[in-house]
Amino acid sequence: MTSTFYEPLKNKKIAAVIFGASGDLSMRMLIPSLESISLYDPFHEGTMIIGVARSKFTDEELHAKIKKSVIQFSRLHQGCDDENSETPCTVPDEFLKKIRYISGGYDDPNTYQALKKLIDENQFEGVIVYFATPPSLFHVISDNLKSNGLTSNAQRWIRIIIEKPFGTSYKTALELNDSLHSKFSEEDLYRIDHYLAKETVMNIFTFRWGNTIWEPLWNRNYISHVEITVAEAVGVENRIGYYEGVSVIRDMIQNHLLQMLSIVAMEPPSEMNAKAIRDEKLKVLRAIRAVQKDDVVLGQYIGYREHEGVPEDATTPTFAFIRFFIDNWRWQGVPFYICSGKALKEKRSSIKLVFRDIPHALFGDSTINKPNYLEIKVQPKEGIILKQHVKVPGIGLRTDVIPLSFYYKDKFGDNALAGAYERVILDAIHGDQSFFPRSDEIEECWKIVDPLLKDKYPEIIPYAKKLDIGVGMIKRNKKNLAQRVVFRTPSELIHSVTEQITRLITEAISERGICNIALSGGQTPKPIYSLLSTTPYAARIDFSKVHIWFVDERCVPPEHNLSNYHMINESLLRFIKIPEENIHRIRGEINAEDAAKEYSDEIIKHFGTEIPSFDICLLGMGKEGHTASLFPGSPAIQDKESLVIGVFVPHVKMFRVTFGRKIINNSRNIMFIITDTDKNEIIDLVFNAPYVPAMIPAQVVTAKAKDGKLYWFHVV
Repeated sequence: MTSTFYEPLKNKKIAAVIFGASGDLSMRMLIPSLESISLYDPFHEGTMIIGVARSKFTDEELHAKIKKSVIQFSRLHQGCDDENSETPCTVPDEFLKKIRYISGGYDDPNTYQALKKLIDENQFEGVIVYFATPPSLFHVISDNLKSNGLTSNAQRWIRIIIEKPFGTSYKTALELNDSLHSKFSEEDLYRIDHYLAKETVMNIFTFRWGNTIWEPLWNRNYISHVEITVAEAVGVENRIGYYEGVSVIRDMIQNHLLQMLSIVAMEPPSEMNAKAIRDEKLKVLRAIRAVQKDDVVLGQYIGYREHEGVPEDATTPTFAFIRFFIDNWRWQGVPFYICSGKALKEKRSSIKLVFRDIPHALFGDSTINKPNYLEIKVQPKEGIILKQHVKVPGIGLRTDVIPLSFYYKDKFGDNALAGAYERVILDAIHGDQSFFPRSDEIEECWKIVDPLLKDKYPEIIPYAKKLDIGVGMIKRNKKNLAQRVVFRTPSELIHSVTEQITRLITEAISERGICNIALSGGQTPKPIYSLLSTTPYAARIDFSKVHIWFVDERCVPPEHNLSNYHMINESLLRFIKIPEENIHRIRGEINAEDAAKEYSDEIIKHFGTEIPSFDICLLGMGKEGHTASLFPGSPAIQDKESLVIGVFVPHVKMFRVTFGRKIINNSRNIMFIITDTDKNEIIDLVFNAPYVPAMIPAQVVTAKAKDGKLYWFHVV
């Protein structure tokens, strides 16, 4: 990227050598990309494309195979089979004449001697050598290239292009780098990450630093969180032999997504050259905080184990959602959500920067929890979208969210975007390593994901094919957003919520002759319970018609200090006149599963229905996003059928009994009560982050009852 334009290829007599020339990568990507390049940047008359593979072909067979491949896969020949197409369905003879082919084994010295003879005779300025082979052959090919003098020298440069995977762990990546460095200099090694060669990703540099408006906003002060998504609609299909050994972690997270993260988060380079750019990316990777178990959600699509060759108990994740934090001045505290998976609803790659909420809602509820966001659509429909609020024409100050959008196709035409492999080949020919990861970047990425590969997988969650990702609370709970109520002090919240609870209880008794209320434990609601027991409130309630239930309970005796029943009894129950039979305690002193079944049966018997509807359900939320006893990573989060569930909470080593999402969401009034301002960040994520309840359990809560309401009461 040191110059604005590359020198025309007609001025460079070079050779492009492809090891594995008869394979799928070569025929689908490399040969068609070289042919496309030749159409808009013609090669020097002496340039050659030299294929090396074990397969034997006659010239006619080889040309026929190449023609078929180019017509089918070249972006500049798309649609040429249509009767009315102006796109030619022929491959130029000038291109075919440049093809040479060497048939031989990758461990056979004769193969390399024939290659060296061809290169020496033609006195090329330089040679790019593409390893389009399995990684197991990298050592063999590189050893033979070195031993046969096929490395850079004073007469010509030789640049090696390598496909991922660059190792399978930090240890093997080090070994691969050491092996390659023993034969080639780092300046001659071009490790491909084809996502970095996509025009939409490369444009991030120009977008950030070619405009004055974005860089001042590109930091923790204005950005709430960042989402980087690479979703695939297809399953593993015929790649099962490869995929079972790598999973989504090695296949996507370690390379493509961490590389995109580093580009989004990097500081401006001192100048636009490969060293400066890669130095800044490396700083970001080294600043990524160690991933904790609660930062990771892993899944496997239902049906994966039915593929031939997959063990019945395979735990290979095909989906990963990981929360990263970057410990530096620019990004401290801003979560980067990285998501990738197979068999999802749609194919989509995007980078989304979600801005913080406005500090004061001048225009009422219409702008609350509808943050601005900037989305870079990597593929398909490549472009950039900025969502912002505008006034709806007419009387009053009604607002709506509209996109300011730019699409490459609309501005530059259908074929404006060069294929990623075209860009990779061109950059290598011209010696530009800006968008090729350096060895230290590769190693740092492996350091980041290695812990996930060493018996630290969280539970693998099964998911149905066509899973929709990124559907957050904004979409799911649009009707409930107006029920978010903020207070300046905890005292204001406590008095207001106590008044609201009192009113809802009396209304329920008036309308239905009874009120069923489910209470949560913890220190947050304790002052509310105490206030509710005092005369101004208790005197207005006929407690003989109130039934009190418990959202969750620890598996301890009722007199234990950790018992939710004990806390609620000491702050409320013993001060009010309520019949003993109206207090429905979870028996925490017995086995969790037995207590859950017993409580579920009691609820069904009391309500006389399979899906009861509580009048009020009071909830709190932990700093990591748990509610009730639904903790991050717990299988109970995925349980949509059970009313009450027995769970084990590993980090406190305790069994608990908890309402399931089904019973919570069917309540008439669901009330989150949060007085700790340190939890405002997680509240923001509940509303604005992608929908990942396995990581942020409070996201499962949504009012599903007819006329149900969801309230969020918190202090700012």
